[in-house]
Amino acid sequence: SNVDLEAVIYYEGREITRLRTNHELTLGQTIMNSSLTIEQPNLWWPIGLGEANQYQVRVTVSDHILVKGEPSPTSDEAIIEFGIRHIEWVENETVDRTALPYTIKVNGEKVYIKGWNWVPMDAMYGVEQPQKLERLLTLAKHANVNMLRVWGGGLIEKDAFYKLCSRLGLMVWQEFIQSSSGIENKPSIDPSFINMMVNEAENIIPGRRNYPSLVLWGGGNELQNHAGQPLDNDEPVLGALAEVVKRLDPNRYWLPTSPSGRRFSNNLENIKEDPTGLHDVHGPWEHQGLTAQYTLYNRGTSLFHSEFGVEGITNPKVINKTIAKENQWPASKDNPIYFHRGSWWNNETLVQEAFGGLQNLGELVQASQFLQAEGLRYAVESNLRRQYQNSGTLPWQFNEPFPNAYCTSALDYYAEPKPVYYAVKRAYEPVHVTASFNSQVWEGLQKFEAEVWSVNATALRIDNVTIVMRIVGGSGEVYWQQSASVQVLANGATRLAVGSTP
Repeated sequence: SNVDLEAVIYYEGREITRLRTNHELTLGQTIMNSSLTIEQPNLWWPIGLGEANQYQVRVTVSDHILVKGEPSPTSDEAIIEFGIRHIEWVENETVDRTALPYTIKVNGEKVYIKGWNWVPMDAMYGVEQPQKLERLLTLAKHANVNMLRVWGGGLIEKDAFYKLCSRLGLMVWQEFIQSSSGIENKPSIDPSFINMMVNEAENIIPGRRNYPSLVLWGGGNELQNHAGQPLDNDEPVLGALAEVVKRLDPNRYWLPTSPSGRRFSNNLENIKEDPTGLHDVHGPWEHQGLTAQYTLYNRGTSLFHSEFGVEGITNPKVINKTIAKENQWPASKDNPIYFHRGSWWNNETLVQEAFGGLQNLGELVQASQFLQAEGLRYAVESNLRRQYQNSGTLPWQFNEPFPNAYCTSALDYYAEPKPVYYAVKRAYEPVHVTASFNSQVWEGLQKFEAEVWSVNATALRIDNVTIVMRIVGGSGEVYWQQSASVQVLANGATRLAVGSTP
């Protein structure tokens, strides 16, 4: 039979263009191709660069069968939101020509990726929570975030997630659901497993490829060979998934796994042995210590840092709602309640070593959350200072699906921010001043030295800037002060000055 297909495109409720065509239907699936032109389109931009403009297309199919002498009503109709943007990935500023491109350009503009890792909203994932989803994603936008990596140890997100990300201007890195989590890093090569993954991908991709927020498909989380090296498309299941992406969504970027190598871990040993080989890396996920945290991140060489974190205790509200008063202290691994609720992330020992003699939960919460906020802030800023040698930083993790007592998350289970949320939010400001130094503690040292940097995500150079550097004591007393006249370069990091005490 013949059917009429009508496509009408709208922008902000106004009709932009329409097209009506006639097609012959055959039994089964029929592909009907039509093309419409939009003159001078309003482009979709990620957060920080412009508006997340979107269009709507209404597609209507109707047949020519007469019912009582009148044309039949519409057979089917669909309304789809979409955005128009151009995405490409280009090489980082590195001498290593073997590295994959990790720098994203949106509509011709380089964008430094300021992100977080995203995990399922709740362990009870099947329950719809639209208000919590909107709160979480709005908090991400307000924190100057422009990308969320949907972790391969979680789930393929629902349409509501991609739809809201697209409206807010949040870019999405979606991984297929394969993850080691330290148990078995190498996927199965069994043909039935590979066929299952291919079939899943063929069902997943078409339903998500119209969302402008989606900029990257990944094969999975932390997939490695038995020597600990990240896998590539030579791995059977990853090669098969890459082919499906190429066939069904050819304009989207593909990464076989995260991290994608050459080295897996961000640590001092790898930096020393292969300084240009830390392309896309993971880790660490714990505060390294009051000096070691700064030593590691000051020596960073990664091109992309797609997962790392710092641990801290949760907010008091979560503890009071989920742990009985008589079980709230001590908040250490020796307490079986706290061991069960996040033993990996329990940093009580480090907190007591750093602050000494904390005797109650209120003091411990303040100290633990301070170390988490300061430790992750410094790690994030160290990556930002290397823009565009490094082109993206995505801490682990933004939200959490279960009310842990200790966790690396920026928000607690009830979607309330921890101090680390605000620390990274400040680091992600469009124009931000940072300082690099050697330690968080200076007892016994006679001299303090710091490099002062600007990070500018805008396209505007800022001239004739005066910076004032101060060392201020806890009482407010200014122990040292120095000023300098500087220029802040556009869309990059600028070393402004070196300040040191006499």
